[in-house]
Amino acid sequence: MSTGNTWLRALTGLLAGAITAVAPFVYYWSLNWRPLQDTGVPYFSILLGPVVAGGLVAVLVASGRPRWWLGAVLGALLGAVAAGFYFGKGGDVPQESWLQILLSLCFAALAALAGGVGGLLGWGVSRALSGGGRGRAGRGRLPWRAGIGIMVAAALVFGVLAAVAGTR
Repeated sequence: MSTGNTWLRALTGLLAGAITAVAPFVYYWSLNWRPLQDTGVPYFSILLGPVVAGGLVAVLVASGRPRWWLGAVLGALLGAVAAGFYFGKGGDVPQESWLQILLSLCFAALAALAGGVGGLLGWGVSRALSGGGRGRAGRGRLPWRAGIGIMVAAALVFGVLAAVAGTR
């Protein structure tokens, strides 16, 4: 596989993973974050679940040579963006800039860890779907399709839920 093709698959994987991870948040946002407030589950587990799924999809789509670090990169990027939104919105935000920076780094590190876990899951699933060490014929096709399928399903399910929630 050429270097250009590898980078294209990696970028496509990151984009597909980001869509998978962001789709539930569009739904939460359309309901003014009520799904997060109404559950007894701690926020971080609900917030990091989509990032794990996004890491899995990122690695499956870039499965020509699956690497867990793609999920970690995706998680770190999503964590940094989430920290920016969180501190930009206000609320219970510390006024000290050094504390905001420290908390932002913690957001990004925790999301990178979650994305890395998703990447490891994606790596294992990719190897299982492509037949592990068996011949190279047809290798990488099925994991790529599975990743795109998960992304489309997540976008459709949460998109429909967000649309229905928006009409209420």
